[in-house]
Amino acid sequence: MFTHLSLTLSCKNKKHSDLETNNFTPKIGKWKCEKTLDFRDNLDGEMIEKLFFKIQSLHNAKENAQKPEVDEVVFDLCNILLKSAETTFGLTNFFVDTPPEEITAVEGQSVFLKYELLTNCSMVIYKRNDIIIGNTSNIRVTESRRLKTLQIKDITQKDEGPYCLEAAGMTSKPTIVIVKRMLLNLL
Repeated sequence: MFTHLSLTLSCKNKKHSDLETNNFTPKIGKWKCEKTLDFRDNLDGEMIEKLFFKIQSLHNAKENAQKPEVDEVVFDLCNILLKSAETTFGLTNFFVDTPPEEITAVEGQSVFLKYELLTNCSMVIYKRNDIIIGNTSNIRVTESRRLKTLQIKDITQKDEGPYCLEAAGMTSKPTIVIVKRMLLNLL
């Protein structure tokens, strides 16, 4: 015997989104009606079956149902729906624009690594060779809302390596900076 499950979701408006507090969670791509059947087909049948048994157990327990068990059912339901949506519609990318995969410069030149983020994120970390870097005599970091720039002035071979930006728990693709020696013309 099957009974129908009705699910109603509501929430209060928040003044500050997760993005504004730097707890960025990747967003699922926009719903497309033509992919509704794909969404249904991407639902994990095995997980739904397990969830159904949990719901039956809660229903049978009635007054003895505990908050942790109810929370677990809600959590499982959310995960099932989110995984299907992620598979069907994909995730938005937090990095709107990033530097190229490789930049070649000659010693003494300036290199600019420019990043545009999906949202303003004040807490960012720049890394070279997986080591955090910041403002130094030849490195200057500038930020203007969603635009983040790392400038390497008077670049030397010591500045070579992979650079990336970390923001809101996500890491950009690395940009490999290659520095060539400056050749002097001796006449």
